[in-house]
Amino acid sequence: MIVSRGHDVYVARRRPDITDHNHKWNGVRLVDLYAPASKNLEAIVHTFLAVLKARQYHADILHIKTDPGYYKKAVQPGSGDNLQRCFSS
Repeated sequence: MIVSRGHDVYVARRRPDITDHNHKWNGVRLVDLYAPASKNLEAIVHTFLAVLKARQYHADILHIKTDPGYYKKAVQPGSGDNLQRCFSS
């Protein structure tokens, strides 16, 4: 794991989903952030706050995980051309 190589790794968790009070797991720091209890706002608000927190930590890398169902809706239909356009500059 990247933590074993001496890197700091943080995972932003949505506070309403947290059932434990852990702040670390296998060397990964767990950061609990606010997320409104709204189907339409929860993901976007939490993602925005996580980006701000990453900026505060001066992160070199930021990985944002999205729901695979949402990704399919955003990129398809297509044969991969849409995906290529998303990542080409």
